[in-house]
Amino acid sequence: KDLNRRGRMESCDEIAMAIRYEVKPPFKFCSFHSNGQVWVDVGNKSLGVKAFQEKFKTKPEETLHIGDQWREVGNDIAARKSATTLWITRPKETKFFLELLLEDVKKSK
Repeated sequence: KDLNRRGRMESCDEIAMAIRYEVKPPFKFCSFHSNGQVWVDVGNKSLGVKAFQEKFKTKPEETLHIGDQWREVGNDIAARKSATTLWITRPKETKFFLELLLEDVKKSK
């Protein structure tokens, strides 16, 4: 069963990478896979982070992007161009790091 899952993941990686390198639309996009499905998003996380920064008037060094898809075929990798990033693997890690960050922010005031 584990080999079957690994084979499916590797196949999805190959499909996502082929899309990324072969498809050349006139706009930014990203391709990735999650749970055995390949996705193509119009835009990418870097554009989303930049839009957030513009709306809230923050600088890249004041912005933290938390994500779980950091491999070459992940959808979070582009965010590294726009903000400090934190790689997590599950929701409990997100909660832990956000609580740690909030604790540090409170101490600094």
